[in-house]
Amino acid sequence: MFFTSEMDLSKHVKYSDECLNEILKYKEGFGIRSLIWDNELNNYLISPSHRFKEKHVQNPKINLPESRISTYEYNVSSNSFKPLYRGLRGVYERILNYIINKLDSDDYLEVSFVFKYCPKWNTQAVDQLESYLKGNDHPSHIGFIRSVQEKAISWLDRISSFGEERVLHPEYEEKILSPVFAFRGSVVIDSDKEEEIIDWMNKQLSQYDFHNSIRLTKVNSLNPDFAANNVLSSDEILSLFSNESIPQQTTSPQLNDTQILPTTSDIDHSIDPQLEKDLAQALKQVKAINQAKIDVVDHVKGIRLTTIQFKIPKASSFSQIEKKIKDIRAIMGVQSLSIEQGTEAGTVRMLIPNNDASTLLLNDLISNPMYAEYCSKNPLAFPIGFDESNNPLFANLRQLVHLLVAGTSGSGKSVFLNSLALSLLMNHSPEELCMFMIDPKMVELQQFEQFPHVPEVVTEMDKAKAILSSLVKEMERRYTLFKEKNVRNIEGYKEKGNKMEYVVVIIDEYADLVMVEPDVEEYITRLGQKARAAGIHLVLATQRPSADILSSKIQANFQNAVSFNLGNNTNYKTVFGTGIPYNLLGRGDGCFKFEGYDKEFQRFQGCKIALTDLEEEDVYAKMANLYGRDNDFRLEVEPEITQLDQLKSVIANTGETRVGELQKALGIRMNRVQELMSELVDEGWLIKHKARSKGYELIIDEDELNKFKLS
Repeated sequence: MFFTSEMDLSKHVKYSDECLNEILKYKEGFGIRSLIWDNELNNYLISPSHRFKEKHVQNPKINLPESRISTYEYNVSSNSFKPLYRGLRGVYERILNYIINKLDSDDYLEVSFVFKYCPKWNTQAVDQLESYLKGNDHPSHIGFIRSVQEKAISWLDRISSFGEERVLHPEYEEKILSPVFAFRGSVVIDSDKEEEIIDWMNKQLSQYDFHNSIRLTKVNSLNPDFAANNVLSSDEILSLFSNESIPQQTTSPQLNDTQILPTTSDIDHSIDPQLEKDLAQALKQVKAINQAKIDVVDHVKGIRLTTIQFKIPKASSFSQIEKKIKDIRAIMGVQSLSIEQGTEAGTVRMLIPNNDASTLLLNDLISNPMYAEYCSKNPLAFPIGFDESNNPLFANLRQLVHLLVAGTSGSGKSVFLNSLALSLLMNHSPEELCMFMIDPKMVELQQFEQFPHVPEVVTEMDKAKAILSSLVKEMERRYTLFKEKNVRNIEGYKEKGNKMEYVVVIIDEYADLVMVEPDVEEYITRLGQKARAAGIHLVLATQRPSADILSSKIQANFQNAVSFNLGNNTNYKTVFGTGIPYNLLGRGDGCFKFEGYDKEFQRFQGCKIALTDLEEEDVYAKMANLYGRDNDFRLEVEPEITQLDQLKSVIANTGETRVGELQKALGIRMNRVQELMSELVDEGWLIKHKARSKGYELIIDEDELNKFKLS
């Protein structure tokens, strides 16, 4: 079952770019082989590949019965002209180094690849690609079968639109124009940890998922033939096997948005003429106009709303129509109806919810050419959604500085945060952006932990406080560097050839955080006041934008805000400083107020990443796999003394156990002190005193108490 070692050209090989480029010149083929035996790893380069046909030669080094071993084959999942991701290096070596530490001394593993140069493959691949672009999902490499497939699609097209024309991705052309090699790959393993190791290997291989993927599948015996789809370009071979570090990226990988992000079906923008008639009839019925007819200037059906703009009749006025809005809404039987001044003089706009609301996905925005142009001019850009007239809306944190996001459960707040975060991660490499995420609920932002841009998704309140405190120190450190380089901000610092990442901090439920750790307000205020020039930006989100949560200090530093449905106008006033002229519908229907924007409030429909949770999880996994490295940015986080440890120190040094006195000493809320005292009871520090007025009785031993006494 094992390949012979008689053809080994070199042992203990390092698969560098130089070495691999040299063997790629062997047009007769070559082999790559790795053995792990007796906790020793040996790598081999072997040529020519035709000698591998001696498949059943026993390896002279070992003699294992076939009943003990398992065999797996590498297979590419889709058409051979579809490429793997080529922006990685060093994964193969990481796999081997991981396995050697997992295997016992008597375990055995062999990884073997045979490559055969394919000079005629390119012509065949062009024919397959043409068939694929015409709607053939799986064009055969055999011409006769492919023609049958195309005739079947043509026949089905007469019944319904079966064969969908596809866009030619440039990555397909790049692979077809490259030197390519057919390959046969296998893994032979004898280990009790077989399942764990194979699963881990497949997980590592998923980092190459792009237009295609490669995986290990179990087989009864090794297949001596080359599978039709198992074709790799020279660049893909380098990406799979080179142990060199990938060259430093200054921009994010060229992501194929259409391939990775789901797209919606065509959104229905057809206008219902009956809606104009119904509106005119309602206006007449409430005596806002004299006859059931309106002079429509513009009529646009958006994602969630239809906008009808019409001339104000001479016998009426804007204010007269505005006063009748509730009555008009009741007559038309709609849950929401808004009125605005029209875009032309003497006109008014009515915003009416659609009966058949469409779903907007992130890809509908980022695939828009206007977005690419906007990103090229604005760091930290992200899409917001579509306005009422189906125009895309974009913003960037460099201009907004910090952003407040509010919305109740189900309003679209968390969906908006996810889209914002993913867009930033897509547009910037780990060298350009570091993103800290604070998720008190522990379920909203965990999916981003797999991205190298994100050091950690923090769920512990005291650790969140420590990170914010450390970011204040990082901000001051950056200002010191700016002074040394005689620059004013991060852009000036980078223009002089220095490396510095933008830092974005996303806090998903600020209300939960500030209730437990009130001190974070001080850190957020300091960052809010002067972090912009240092390239540090905050995104603060909350379901409860009440005045006790969003203090005047916070509001003063978060002038730019996005809000989804909040239920009452009081909360909108806290977020924006004033009420809004809309009744937001939920499910992504939102509005924003940005300094310098030409409208006081801009209503929009937010976007989802995918239609289902499973699709969305797949997007995160694929996107994270495009980045093969860790972020170099390291924040020195000094451990914070927890409130529980502070309480222990006060008790140890004063002997005080009454809640009221301890509350004065710590300066925190009374109910928080009571919570902490309950924790001390659970830890065996205290028991409740029989006399309630005396509070608690200290029962911890002296040795433990001395740990918290001041020296």
